Amino acid sequence: METRGYTRPLFSGDDTAADVEALGELGASKVTAEVSHRSRVHRTMAIADLSPGDVLIVTSLERLDTRLPGLVRVLLELRQRGIRLQCPVAPAVETDADAVTAMLSALVDFQHRVHSSAARTADYGGRRGRPRALDATGVAMAVELQRAGRTIPRIAQILGVGQSAVRTALNSPGAEGGTREDDR
Repeated sequence: METRGYTRPLFSGDDTAADVEALGELGASKVTAEVSHRSRVHRTMAIADLSPGDVLIVTSLERLDTRLPGLVRVLLELRQRGIRLQCPVAPAVETDADAVTAMLSALVDFQHRVHSSAARTADYGGRRGRPRALDATGVAMAVELQRAGRTIPRIAQILGVGQSAVRTALNSPGAEGGTREDDR
């Protein structure tokens, strides 16, 4: 049975020296470290070299992958190949635990649905979040009222919206107004 450690930088300039030392202290007989935070080549090779019953040690799950779908793919591969995962900061994540694998798969499905919903919203020209207080007509009215010399508090009162909505409308693209310092 082999016990191998794996690490990679989490961001550009991240030093993995402390991680490599920690993996040795955790019992890794061999440690594989990526050079770049974007690379996963050594992870693939390290996992390919492991046999059923071997153990892969990481100091944190982010070292395997920072994206949930990628992490779940790695965990499922380890589980299918009979390789145990040891992670001191997430001891509940075991590659031989069906419940954890099912939970992570459900989280990936959830993340996919959320991103798909956001993409559909963007595809149809919609925007996510709270609707704007003033539509295009309201913005045009706010611009005209400002040109007529009305202050932001007075424009807000006339249009029945908050002052911040008026400022946002006047500063939006397409509004040819713009707030003045004395209106604030």
